[in-house]
Amino acid sequence: MFSQTPHHQIIGGEVFSGIDIYGIAQDANQDYWFTTNKGLYSYDGYVFQNYDHPEIKNSSFFNPTIDYQGNVYCSNLSGQIFKVSDGQMSLFHQVPDSLLGSYLSFDFLLDNSLVVNSKSCYRFSNDSIFKLIDKVERGFISASLMRHRDGSLSLHAKENRLFSIDTSQVEEIELETSSQTDFDLFSFFDHKRGPLFGNKGLELFAVSDTVNHTIVLESIFQSSERLSRIYLTENAVWVASDRNGCRRIPLTEKYGKRIDLSGETLFGDYFISYVHEDHEGNILLGTFGTGIIVIPNTSTTNLTSLDHLNASSICSNYDGGILIGTTKGEVYDWTKQELFLIKEQGDKYVQVLEYMPTDDLLFVDQTNFYVYSRMSRKQLAKLSIGAVKDVSKLSGSQFAFATNNRLAVLAWDGKQFDTQYVSNIGRTYAVENIPGTSSLIVASSQGLKKVDSAQVSNVLFNENSILVNDLEATQELVLIATQKHGLLQLGTDGLQSFVEVNDKLLDKNVRQVQVREPYIFLSTEGGFQMFNRLTNEVFSISESDGLSIKKIQDFVVDEESIWFLHQKGIQKMKLQELLHSKNLPSIRDIDAINAADEIISDGIVFEHFENNLKFKIDAQSLRNRNDLTYSYFLDPISARWETNEYVDNKIEYQSLPPGDYTFKVRLNYKKQPVDEASYAFTIRAPFWQTWWFYVLNAFALVFVTYLFFRKRLIDQKRRADEINQLNESKLSALQSQMNPHFIFNALNSIQEYIILNERKLAGKYLGKFADLMRIYLNYSQAKFISLQQEIEALNLYMELEKLRFEELLSYEIELDDSIEMNDQIPSLLIQPYVENALKHGLLHKKDNRVLIVKMVKESDDFLVCSIMDNGIGRKRSMEINKKRNPNHKSFATTATQSRLNLINNGLKKSIGVTTEDLYYPDGEPAGTKVELIIPLFDN
Repeated sequence: MFSQTPHHQIIGGEVFSGIDIYGIAQDANQDYWFTTNKGLYSYDGYVFQNYDHPEIKNSSFFNPTIDYQGNVYCSNLSGQIFKVSDGQMSLFHQVPDSLLGSYLSFDFLLDNSLVVNSKSCYRFSNDSIFKLIDKVERGFISASLMRHRDGSLSLHAKENRLFSIDTSQVEEIELETSSQTDFDLFSFFDHKRGPLFGNKGLELFAVSDTVNHTIVLESIFQSSERLSRIYLTENAVWVASDRNGCRRIPLTEKYGKRIDLSGETLFGDYFISYVHEDHEGNILLGTFGTGIIVIPNTSTTNLTSLDHLNASSICSNYDGGILIGTTKGEVYDWTKQELFLIKEQGDKYVQVLEYMPTDDLLFVDQTNFYVYSRMSRKQLAKLSIGAVKDVSKLSGSQFAFATNNRLAVLAWDGKQFDTQYVSNIGRTYAVENIPGTSSLIVASSQGLKKVDSAQVSNVLFNENSILVNDLEATQELVLIATQKHGLLQLGTDGLQSFVEVNDKLLDKNVRQVQVREPYIFLSTEGGFQMFNRLTNEVFSISESDGLSIKKIQDFVVDEESIWFLHQKGIQKMKLQELLHSKNLPSIRDIDAINAADEIISDGIVFEHFENNLKFKIDAQSLRNRNDLTYSYFLDPISARWETNEYVDNKIEYQSLPPGDYTFKVRLNYKKQPVDEASYAFTIRAPFWQTWWFYVLNAFALVFVTYLFFRKRLIDQKRRADEINQLNESKLSALQSQMNPHFIFNALNSIQEYIILNERKLAGKYLGKFADLMRIYLNYSQAKFISLQQEIEALNLYMELEKLRFEELLSYEIELDDSIEMNDQIPSLLIQPYVENALKHGLLHKKDNRVLIVKMVKESDDFLVCSIMDNGIGRKRSMEINKKRNPNHKSFATTATQSRLNLINNGLKKSIGVTTEDLYYPDGEPAGTKVELIIPLFDN
């Protein structure tokens, strides 16, 4: 007996290492739930999660059950029933000690009320207990509660009694059977083909008749050994023993035929603790300590018992099995799970294996080329025609051989081969007869050739030679598997591309092609594909179908199955199962996850600081997970669709700007979209980016602009006023410098010189007067003049004033050595103060009038100018002026002070003025001293 283990994978191997799984269930969201000796676990297809609660008394959980609202329940031996809702675990019910026995089962009625069976069977609803079946009245209850399709529950008791429980009543039903074994029922299955009952492992019963309140049961199989657990899936009964492994017994369309339990044990290295069929049709086998075995397709089997052969090639034996060539040169016949040796070990691996059933000729290429009879398992011939790469049967008893150095056509007469003709066209790889002709099409190292007896011609594609991997002839054409051009077809219209196939190929390098009408089977570099010639549909066979690896070394198609040889061994797939339509998964949900890795259940609008988001895509599938991908696009910022593998179901975006977004997801199966979902959300702009903030800013900007220009206008007006005042001050200063008394006195002095016939002096003073007038007029328009120009004007003025005082005035201008004559000062600044000293200090003195102007440069930035007179002093001068005019106010003094204020307003360095009254030791006035601190400016 040889083992055929169904193709499978193991999930949770690390999570459940050393943990015993007691039960498996799947909820409406297609999440899986596992009860174990270490608590309750869930699995969403991506992550396992363990649930805990502080009130748990015993961590061994059993009976994973889903109520009619989608909540999950489990129980432990301490009589605690826990509930999981919205991801949170809570204690739902504690079975009272008086009702708690060594065994506990529970389930729910259609009104979602809880029914518990232990010492007694009772109903728990609205925190109240209602007894349904009492232990004393009805005998010892031994079985689990069993849920029917109509929502009722059933419970078996001794003496062949069954209790049916619904929301309104408890009905007692009698069971009848002709079985001679213990009828103590252990399990019940409400299968779509009809209810099945199992006793404690000996038999399985089907309902043969129902009369009034009596159900007649018929045993449909009985084990030769005592089996402890029976599980039912849609198409099979699974029997798990007290030892490792389990057995799978296919169910017929209708019960009635007795089933033999004899057969091989599957998964003999595992203790199978539970069997569950999920929504996709996957079979999940719970184990003790090694995780969950997932069988996506029970029709795909791994021929693990043949792994030791190290197969190198296979072909059909046309008897429901295959012929196997090995790396050691052996040839085996595998038929009806038995292995027969045809050819013993050689010195080279078997590269080519071809069987012609009508002639019972088995061709084997090794070091030499051998011909065997499969039926007699004897060698018929040994040919020396080179290393054979392909064999094709021609008409009658003729065969064409493609070898490493020629093309040979031989005829078989029943005892030996006779050479018909040889075409020396070099190394050849494949050969076929062109349908409807006597010509051969040959794949050679020099391209595709057409051979008519000894005549050879090239067959080109798009005027180019092509490299060919395999040839396959149908009734009307030859299919050509190429290395670079996909699948070609050679028919009456010549060599053409097989467009319907090539548009959907996984890879253009087609390694092998076979035909089983109406299907074309293709092994490509990218995987295995089937093409339906009637519908033009292309199917890809992948891991979700049970294929262990995409790169196929060899394959064989017979009436019912496809046999694959690849690196992981030999696999067999039932052809009809591959053609069934698949229940492909859909996108269940898209969750938004924040930066703290928390699911935002109500996340539609996010604040501006919540702009780092993850999106978790949920599409539960165990069967198809290796062929599923996610394509995603974030509108409006994504430039193109991106694609992730199924397990990479979290997509993250960082620092999203404010705006409206739509996250779009496509679920792809074998690169073709099968479902699409979207998640629309908004990221709010910060307040400083909102419209009202912009409006407020606009108003603020307008207001600030208004204030700015208003202040500017005020400043401009003030400046204009200052300029006017300065101009007026200049005019006033000019008026003070050119006052009528001064002019009158100066002209009188000049007239006196003329009368006295002092013409030279008169001309001299008249010239000085004219020069002084010119200087006043010129310098009054300048803001700054040099010290030299200021002293020149001052000298002229003092000379004319000396004339006025009839030579009774002595003046002196003293310049310190530090003085630089090019330094700039405000124009005509000193003269008004000199005039003031003359007018108010010296004018009222009769003799000895002395005026000294002294200039000293205190620093690079300032000049100190001292104006000292020995006049009558300010006090005496004011008294005299008041006597003459009580309302007198010095025009020159006022004008000079106003001008000084205006000048200081426009300078960074201000002009300072101090006035000091001078006295003799006896207290009499000795004159006045005015000190000007004048800032210096560059030329």
